[in-house]
Amino acid sequence: MNKLTDYQQAKYLEALDAVHKWGISKISDAAISSHLTQLCAQIGDNEELEKLRIQLAGCGVCAMQNTFDSVKERITKDSPYWSASYGDVCRAVDAEIRFRGEYEDACKTLALMHAAAVGEVAGPKRGVIEDIADLKSERDQLKEENERLHKAFERYKAGYIAAMQLNEDLNK
Repeated sequence: MNKLTDYQQAKYLEALDAVHKWGISKISDAAISSHLTQLCAQIGDNEELEKLRIQLAGCGVCAMQNTFDSVKERITKDSPYWSASYGDVCRAVDAEIRFRGEYEDACKTLALMHAAAVGEVAGPKRGVIEDIADLKSERDQLKEENERLHKAFERYKAGYIAAMQLNEDLNK
């Protein structure tokens, strides 16, 4: 029974005790011991499978730890449940956190640009791009109206000057 873990030795002794309780004494102790040693080796494999299951579950948990606070709760490389796949998931989650931060920064910049264009800090009415297009259209209409009024003023001014000149000529 050498090279068995404590867990395997306990299972081996449980099985040996059960064999004797069941009255299977016709089988030699050597045969029973050999068979139980093989079973214990399989139990060891099952322990390895259990470790792999926990490592896989760790990857799932890590994938959900996508905030700055939850990153602090990660297992470290010295843990028996840390794996290369866990490290890969950690790196992907770190990238997600970084991209979310960049997205939030871009949204803040866009909101500031929108506020500068609209003149107020408010959410877009239809969408930022559409609001800016509306502002450009309104600006163009106001330019046209300004040009129309400017031409009308110039005509009025010319008429006023002509009327003043006529009035002066008549008063002479």
